[in-house]
Amino acid sequence: MKLPEFSVHRPVAVTMLFLALLLLGVVSYFQLPVDLLPKIDPPAISVITVYPGTNATDVENDVTKVLEDELSSVNNLDKLISTSKDNISIITCKFNWGVNLDVASSDVRDKIDLAKRELPRDIDEPMIFKFNSAMAPVLIMAMTARESYPQLTRLAKDVVADNLKKVPGVGAVIIEGNRKRQINVEFDPEKLAQYHLTPLNLIKRIKEENLNLPLGSIKTGISEYELRLPARFKSAKEIADTPVNVFNGKPVYIRDVATVTDGFQEAIGRGYADGDKSLVIYVQKQSGANTVEVVEAVERKLAEVEKRLPSDVGIQPIINTKDSIKNMISNLRTSLLYGGLLVILVTFLFLGSFRSSLIVSLTIPFSLIMAIAAMFLLGYTINVISLMSLVIAIGMVVDNAIVIVENTMKKLEKGARFREKAAINGASEMGMAISASTLTTVIVFLPMIFTTGITKIIFGQLAVIVTVTLLASLFTSLALTPMLNSRFLSMPGEGRHRFQDMVDRFYKKIEDAYGRLLGKGVGHPWRTVFVAIVIFVAVLFMVPMVGSQFLPEADNGELSVNIELNQKVRLEESARIAKEVMDLYAKLVPERRHAYVFAGRTEKGAGNALGFEEGTYIIQSGAKLVDKTKRKRSAKEIADVMRKELKKIPGIEKLSVSAMSAYQKIFFSSQGKPVSLELYGDDLSKLGKISGDIQKIMESIPGLMDVTTTREKPRPEIWLQLDRSKLAVAGLSAADVATVLRASFYGYKASKFRDGGKDFDIFVRLKPEFRTRFEDLQRIKIPTPDGRSITLADLVDFSDRGGPVKIERINRERVIKVEASLFHTSLGQATRMLREKLAHYDMPPGYYYKFGGDVEEQAKAFKTLTLLLILGIFLVYMVMAAQFESLKQPFIIMFSIPFTFTGVILAFVLTHTPLSLISFIGVVMLMGIVVNNAIVLIDYVNLLRARGKKLLDAVVEAGHSRLRPVLMTTITTIGGTVPMALSRAQGSEMWNQLGITVIGGLAVSTLITLVLVPTVYYLFERKKEVAS
Repeated sequence: MKLPEFSVHRPVAVTMLFLALLLLGVVSYFQLPVDLLPKIDPPAISVITVYPGTNATDVENDVTKVLEDELSSVNNLDKLISTSKDNISIITCKFNWGVNLDVASSDVRDKIDLAKRELPRDIDEPMIFKFNSAMAPVLIMAMTARESYPQLTRLAKDVVADNLKKVPGVGAVIIEGNRKRQINVEFDPEKLAQYHLTPLNLIKRIKEENLNLPLGSIKTGISEYELRLPARFKSAKEIADTPVNVFNGKPVYIRDVATVTDGFQEAIGRGYADGDKSLVIYVQKQSGANTVEVVEAVERKLAEVEKRLPSDVGIQPIINTKDSIKNMISNLRTSLLYGGLLVILVTFLFLGSFRSSLIVSLTIPFSLIMAIAAMFLLGYTINVISLMSLVIAIGMVVDNAIVIVENTMKKLEKGARFREKAAINGASEMGMAISASTLTTVIVFLPMIFTTGITKIIFGQLAVIVTVTLLASLFTSLALTPMLNSRFLSMPGEGRHRFQDMVDRFYKKIEDAYGRLLGKGVGHPWRTVFVAIVIFVAVLFMVPMVGSQFLPEADNGELSVNIELNQKVRLEESARIAKEVMDLYAKLVPERRHAYVFAGRTEKGAGNALGFEEGTYIIQSGAKLVDKTKRKRSAKEIADVMRKELKKIPGIEKLSVSAMSAYQKIFFSSQGKPVSLELYGDDLSKLGKISGDIQKIMESIPGLMDVTTTREKPRPEIWLQLDRSKLAVAGLSAADVATVLRASFYGYKASKFRDGGKDFDIFVRLKPEFRTRFEDLQRIKIPTPDGRSITLADLVDFSDRGGPVKIERINRERVIKVEASLFHTSLGQATRMLREKLAHYDMPPGYYYKFGGDVEEQAKAFKTLTLLLILGIFLVYMVMAAQFESLKQPFIIMFSIPFTFTGVILAFVLTHTPLSLISFIGVVMLMGIVVNNAIVLIDYVNLLRARGKKLLDAVVEAGHSRLRPVLMTTITTIGGTVPMALSRAQGSEMWNQLGITVIGGLAVSTLITLVLVPTVYYLFERKKEVAS
């Protein structure tokens, strides 16, 4: 028994089956988590090695190169990137997308073990660090206080951070601008000299006096007593009152030579939020954790924690990824709803019957609900890609039902006496055609199995969801629609109303006009083909007007500012400029919700390991804007205004202002720029000159903004050249000099001060006023073994030196990158202009360049998608050849495809839409969609000819008869994507391009092929009919 027969004869069973599927889908929907994108873990592993006391060149030669030699042979390695800085080597192994990082980590660990034999002995153990999308902060907060500000760091760390780390899914909590409590012992070098003391005497005395030791026990009588020496310092005053020496028969106390305060560590960073002094707190999620669920759990925990904080302490979210994700998902859901309603309206207007349109419309919920159940079973999330898939499919799920309902209505209008028989025949007759048309649509996704890289990672879900939805639609059309037709479809003359008659008359006029047009086209076939070719070729000349980009730039209302000052700049100056940046937000960006700025570095330099630049001369800032619908300016326009004003601030050497969207942060962290030119060569000075030339070239190209190079200016250093002869005479060693200088200028942790069960450093250092001038360094006294002291200037020669701050390498070659952001230009256009200018630049022998960043990723993705497009076309042809049992007729139908490109190009030019990864996927999908109408048309022509109709009559009648379902399926598919194409809500840039691509390609292809395909069919079949 065929499926339509079963459907008509077993209505109760069919009803129960679909109600069960509906129930399963509804339950699945409420179980699906929400996230921005499918789970994406950029396949990279970093190896971080600390080599204390070395400069960047030493790190490169002694550590980085040794490790690179071994790591270069790791399996599935795509690119080896390294950065050598003072004291640290960071090597990143970038693997091919889809690689199992657990296996890759094991391989990396083995290679490190092999390299250890050649590494210096005094390096720290190399650390393996997995890079993934979790590293992009999901929440950025500002923590402020007034009276409680001195305790803010302790509250942030012990109360806020420690509790947030316990939240399931939280990977790390990073605090910027924090200053730990510390007992500062700041000595006066002149007073030390007066009492014949050195910094080492202070340090030693503090260590010896700060004790709390068990001393054993004493037994007396029947009792035993434990002995303890409780000599730990209980206050800063007690430390100050500790004798350090005896001079002229009188004790010398620490307070006589130093100032002792219960204070904080010297500031290494300063933060501001919405104009107030604050700490900046970043929350990162664990790899694989759901962003929305993690942020919501953090918010619940914060509500509990805030009750335990002083009343003047406030925690304000600055950038909340959850809100951006929920807004984007909500906007896309709205597009899905409006698309569905538009499809239902179009169906009603075409069929003119409430019953008929209701039967067709029921395909939508049942198809979508089956797709949602499949998403749950496959472990998918509700994200931008999955919802885009449903929006695309919603206009196509009714196509099969339309064809069956319309064909059944034709049967009834031509005199079929029983609805059941008409329903079975109407479905059975078109079953093969709709099965083939569905198969041609889904078959284009089959090559996705063979693709690799980011294309498969992102669009694998799209392929699966569209396929499942359309197969569910086919099943619904063959199982549910015939049953509904047999029970509820109106018989001729039954329940007809004036509106239905009016609709029929309207479409009768359209069908008659189309019939006449088709008759003329078939009557003059070569003229028709010539006109089509002229249209196709004319549009091809518009191709240079179409730009290209890697991914759409979505406006999610976030600004990011990165500023680099001269490396000699102190934190105080950086903080002053940071305050200016905050003032500019208040002056220039009334659309902001919140803004923050941070100058300096994190406590342990954690940002370096994450790929961020850090230092007292670095300023990082960000802002969250109000929703896109509530402002007149785009985030990029606001960023451009900020950029122009920031350039006026003296002292800024490098500037980057961007409106980077959430998914761009996932792929490229927060430091990447779309245009990146990688310059390779051995000599850093030559590379520096080349990078300066290229920077000027890029700055001359319209649309390229924030042009910077990764080359750092040599950091100014004062080198102390020891006179070893003088040292020997004085009985000193290099270590003696270094110990005194380090204790004086860097400082020394002499001991720990315990309070409330927590330990704080007792830090010994020169007073600030004695370490601000070069003369202070020269006057430092170095104690000798015989009790004398010698001025440092008598032992060493001073010289100004400078060396590379960092050395970058890619695939074991030195590299400097020149990078730029885009404004009012596409990636393709900017790259083309840059290539043209670079063609006239003479690179020295042995030096060359490559494009990286978005240009590199775009080239890889487009190569994959081009292969996907070609394979898809061949597979569509094969499916049609199998259906028609002919090699010629599928070839005729394939004439629809060239005009898909015509429509897409026209749509891109008219809407200024660039070709991107998203729109390219739309083009690939269209290969399977545009042939569906031609399949239905040619299939019906064959059916009429089989019934004895002559070729010309069959072609004209088929076109006349099938026009309404062809128009209906086309307009419903377009209608479903119209809200997606027209949406201007937050994040809509992500899906606008897909809607525009589908609408343009399908509309133009349908209009042209309604005449062209029947004409070409007539040309091919005419000779055969004449011969027979």
